[in-house]
Amino acid sequence: MLYSLENDFEVLYENDSTSNYLILKTSIDKEILNYQAQMLLHNKLKGLLNFNMNRIGDELNCFYNITSKCTLAAYLSRKSFTRDEFLETILNIINNVYQLKDYLLYDDNILLDENFIYVEPDSISLYFVYLPFRGCKSDIKAFFAKLIFRLVKFEDEYSDNYIQKILENIKSDTFSLSSFKSLIESLLCESIKSTAKCKEALKKDESNDESNIENSKIRKDKTFGSWLISSKTEVERFNTQKSEKRVSKKIKTESPINIMPQNETKFQKGNFKIPNSNKVNKLDNISHDQLKTAKGKESNNKNRTNNMLLLTMILLQPLLIASFILILNSKLVMLSDNPKTTVIILILIFLGIDVLIIRILNEKVNKDGELSTLKKDIVEVDNYKPLQIISSRMKSKELLVSQETQNNKLEEVQNGVVENYSGETVIIKKPKLSEYPYLKAKEGDEVIQISKNSILIGRMRNFVDYTINSSAIGKIHAEILQEEDNFYVMDCNSKNGTFINDHRILPNTKNSIKNNDTLRFANREYIFSNCVEG
Repeated sequence: MLYSLENDFEVLYENDSTSNYLILKTSIDKEILNYQAQMLLHNKLKGLLNFNMNRIGDELNCFYNITSKCTLAAYLSRKSFTRDEFLETILNIINNVYQLKDYLLYDDNILLDENFIYVEPDSISLYFVYLPFRGCKSDIKAFFAKLIFRLVKFEDEYSDNYIQKILENIKSDTFSLSSFKSLIESLLCESIKSTAKCKEALKKDESNDESNIENSKIRKDKTFGSWLISSKTEVERFNTQKSEKRVSKKIKTESPINIMPQNETKFQKGNFKIPNSNKVNKLDNISHDQLKTAKGKESNNKNRTNNMLLLTMILLQPLLIASFILILNSKLVMLSDNPKTTVIILILIFLGIDVLIIRILNEKVNKDGELSTLKKDIVEVDNYKPLQIISSRMKSKELLVSQETQNNKLEEVQNGVVENYSGETVIIKKPKLSEYPYLKAKEGDEVIQISKNSILIGRMRNFVDYTINSSAIGKIHAEILQEEDNFYVMDCNSKNGTFINDHRILPNTKNSIKNNDTLRFANREYIFSNCVEG
C-alpha cells in the first residue's frame, strides 16, 4: 500500500522572486533522522529535490525547490511513451532508489506519489521528495503497478509482450529491486541488439547494392570499347537534342521579328520610320562575343592613334634640332654681347616650342576621340523616337507615384484612418472575436483561445498547447483550466511567475479568473475575456 502523505504532513506551496517551493509542514513531535537531514542539507544528491528545513514554534517545515519542474502526473497526462522511453524511465527510477544506499538513506523514505514526483520536461529527468523522518514506508511494487495500469499511455507499436514480463516480475512473491532492474536492463539490451541487427542488415543491403553496381559495370577490352563508342554516340545525340530544344525555346521567348520578303522594297532614309520597340532593348540582345569584338576594335583604334602621335613627335625632333643648329651658326649669336646666354635662351625657346607642339597634337587626338563617341551617341539617339523615350519616362514616373500612394494608404490603414479622396470614407471592419473564451494580448493582435478544459502555456514546443516565444517564459509556464462555467489559472512552478491583476499567484494552486482580469505570464500581459460572441 502506498504511503499517504496527507496523514502526517500539511502540503503548501510558496515562492520568492525567482524560485518555487513545495512545503511539507508537520509537528515537532515527528521523529527526525538527524544524520539524514544533515546529509540532505549539505549535499546536492542526484535525483532528489534540493532540501531545506526550518522550525517555527511547534511546527517543522521542510522546503523542496521545484522551480521549472512539473509533476509526473501532469507530464504523464500529455505524454505517450514508446517501449524504450518507458523502460528508460523505469530504469531511471530504479537507479535513483539504488544510489540512496551510498548516502546511508532509506528507499522507504522516498515519496512515491505521482503528484510529488517532479520531472524536467525537456530531459525527462525525475526528481523525488525524500522524507528524513522515522516511520515512513513506501511500496515500490504498488507504485510500478499503478504506473503501468493507470498512469502511462503507450504508443501503438510492435510489442514483444514486455509489459506482461514486467507485470509477472512485479506480482512475483520473490520480487526484489535487483531482479527487477536486471529484467529492465535485459529488455533494453534486446532493443539495442535488434537496432544493431537492423543496422547490420542495412549495411549488408548497401554493400550488396555496391557490389551489384560494380558487377553491372561493362568489362574491359572489346566490350568496353564498343560500349564506350555507343555511349559517346548516345551522349552526342542527347546534347544535339538538348541544344535544338534550347534554340527553339530561345526563338519562342525572343520578341517577334518581322522578316521582310525579298520582293518588298526597304524603307529609305526619307521615308517614314517605323517605331521599333526592339531597339530600346538593343543592348540586351547583343551577345558577349559581339561586345568583346567591339571593345577590341576600339582598343586597336586607340593604339593606332597613339602610334601616329609618337611617329609625329619623332619626326619633329630632327627638324627642331636642325633649325636650332642653323640659328647657332647665324650672325645673331655671333654679334651678341654674351653668346652663352643667347644659346641658353634659344635652348629654352626650342624646348617650349617642342612641348607646345606635343600638347597640341595630344589635344587634337583626344578631340577626335570625343567626336567619334559623340557621333556614335547621335546615331544611337537617331534610331529612337523622342516621343517613345518621353512616354516611357512618364510611365515610370506614374508608377513611382502610384507606389507612393499605395504606401501612404497602407500607413493610413495601420493608423486607423482610411480615406478615399473621391469623398467616400471606407469603414474599417471590427476584427472577429473568438467563439471561445480567450486571452487577448495587451500589445499586438495575439489571441489565446481557451477551446478545451486544459490549456498549457509555455515555450516548450510540441508539448504545450500554446507557445510563447520569449526566454522569460518557462518551458511549461502556466495552465488555464475550465470547470463547468468557471475558469482558473495555475502557475506550473515558473521562475518569473504568473500574475492576476499584478498579484503573483502561488505555484500549483488553482486561482479563479473573471472577465477583464489581467493575466501576466512573466513579461507578457493578456486580458481574459469570457464574453462568447454568438
